[in-house]
Amino acid sequence: YPIRDGIHLKLHGEMTLQEPDYYQKNLYFNHHQWENDFSKTSKTKLEATLEIPYTKTRASVGYALINDMVYYDEQSDVQQSGSAVHTMAVSLEQNLRLWAFHFDHKLVYQMTSNDEVLPLPKFTANLRYYIQFPVVRNVLDLQIGANAIFYTKYYIQSFSPDLGVFYNQRTYEWGDNPYIDLFVNAQWKTASIFVKYTDALDGLVEKGYFSAANYIRPAKAFKFGITWPFYVK
Repeated sequence: YPIRDGIHLKLHGEMTLQEPDYYQKNLYFNHHQWENDFSKTSKTKLEATLEIPYTKTRASVGYALINDMVYYDEQSDVQQSGSAVHTMAVSLEQNLRLWAFHFDHKLVYQMTSNDEVLPLPKFTANLRYYIQFPVVRNVLDLQIGANAIFYTKYYIQSFSPDLGVFYNQRTYEWGDNPYIDLFVNAQWKTASIFVKYTDALDGLVEKGYFSAANYIRPAKAFKFGITWPFYVK
């Protein structure tokens, strides 16, 4: 190989034929009732991935063809698409390190042929920047940094509590707002401790942080926790 640890090219393909869920065919609730004779959903996926471990680089391009896709419409009623849905995604993961500073990036660009059946944001990004260093060598390590999530505007799905599924909606578009958490992680012997300050940009940029339609992400707050496994050697 021209560089240490090599350059890896992976090709993956798969074809599946899946029977719709029983409750997608038969359901009798107060607000939802249906009896459907759905066809099986067929999926064809192709993906190529390039990995360079030495530079911590991973790039991939994928394509999927879905026939007879089952989805939930704006009234959260189950439907089956009469036409094929095509999707394509290009992603890049690049982790950089400069001394104790770490810069982790994951970027995705994706397209869908029918966003009324399968809505997707065209671009998403997950960035994690932090500094990591030992406070007491082999005893206490510390990470201090920020994690940012961003996606472009699209008709984000809503959630149906009675069905326990996500369904499509065409009323509101959300996106174009970064959501940033500040964090401190500590590894003290076997104990992992974290402190997080969520929604650090609250009040500085336009509101619109939704994980699903009408379901807002956690607002500005401090969170902390500890994981401490006990064991006897």
